[in-house]
Amino acid sequence: MVDYVLEIAKDMGVETVYAIMLPDNRRALNLTKKMGFKLEYLSDGTVKGVLNLKEEVLSAKCPKPLAQAEEKEESASEKEEKEAEPEAEVTQL
Repeated sequence: MVDYVLEIAKDMGVETVYAIMLPDNRRALNLTKKMGFKLEYLSDGTVKGVLNLKEEVLSAKCPKPLAQAEEKEESASEKEEKEAEPEAEVTQL
């Protein structure tokens, strides 16, 4: 979900994304690291993540946008429907 939001932000022209976390929030820290955020431990006890969307290549980290995924699902379901249709038998007279 985060990767999708970042892709939308990039498409909208957002240049920088910030995240503020507590240092014991390992899941958030791991996620932001994985997404390419640069982390900085601040004097107030929080961790600041910064992601420059102008420089970041999100497509390598993100799955295809939702619209493309939905198109693939539709194509797959159409294929399944065609496969499920019984083939007409040809009989020779």
